[in-house]
Amino acid sequence: MSWYATTTHMSGMGHDPCKPKQPSKLQAFLVYFGANFMALTQEQLKSCLSYNPESGEFIWISRNKNNVRSGRTAGHLRSNGYIEIRIKGKSYLAHRLAFLYVLNELPESSRQIDHINGNRMDNRISNLRLATPSQNLQNQRTGRGRSKMLGAIWDQKRNKWVAQIKVNGKRKYLGMFETPEGAHSAYLKAKKELHEYSTI
Repeated sequence: MSWYATTTHMSGMGHDPCKPKQPSKLQAFLVYFGANFMALTQEQLKSCLSYNPESGEFIWISRNKNNVRSGRTAGHLRSNGYIEIRIKGKSYLAHRLAFLYVLNELPESSRQIDHINGNRMDNRISNLRLATPSQNLQNQRTGRGRSKMLGAIWDQKRNKWVAQIKVNGKRKYLGMFETPEGAHSAYLKAKKELHEYSTI
């Protein structure tokens, strides 16, 4: 991967502040070794994008005559359901940018931003809240197993569905059921009592 980003300069036009500038040799060296020397600021973000807190949508701002993105919705949908936006050659998740835009805050890696209603594309500021990784998992809506139902796990040996829930990093057994719906129902009942951060 190249250390340097190439930019196009046109006569009479300033550099697009939302595109990456060519870094110095020191900056390139730091990038190569993983140092984050160019943290995005709220001011820089607002010079590139406008944000509608009611819709959660980001729009590119017009900066010069050569900006073909001006007025367009920013970002693309990732395979995991989150919206991603590239600014100055770096990718950011839209819900994190919403926090920076409104609250001038980018949470540390130990804190995540949870979508309250479970919709990862809904980046309205009212739908976002700070959470620890374990709290964020409490608000998970879809299971990853055979049934895709939360809490329902297929036990091939017994030919039945097991219901279990994770609390404080430990799995709690909830029972065995003939159907995934039964296991899921038991999980939801326990979830209301044990997962205070869940909105299901």
